[in-house]
Amino acid sequence: MLVNNINSIREQSLPDDPDNIVFLGHADYSYFESLFDNYNLFENNKLHLTFFYDTGNSQSEKMEYSSQMIQHIMDLLNYYVQTLEGEHGENIVNRLVLDQRISLCPNQRLDR
Repeated sequence: MLVNNINSIREQSLPDDPDNIVFLGHADYSYFESLFDNYNLFENNKLHLTFFYDTGNSQSEKMEYSSQMIQHIMDLLNYYVQTLEGEHGENIVNRLVLDQRISLCPNQRLDR
């Protein structure tokens, strides 16, 4: 049953012009790169990125997981912009933040 569901998801095409891409969990870098390239992350001013993360059990875990996720996202975006030619990619994180095009959200469903 699970295999059939995964295969049906793989057969679906990506939306032409989404307003938001939501990330929940881990993916290989090539997945992110394909999405960012396909939707022209750097120039597409209406595209918003939402990253959900596990909040853990305690207040200290919540702070630690949030900090780790912020660092992972910054690393991901900074690595991605190194692949762009002739862009001012070094500013992509600041640009996304200033344009309010990126969100980091605790996932309450993952709370234990």
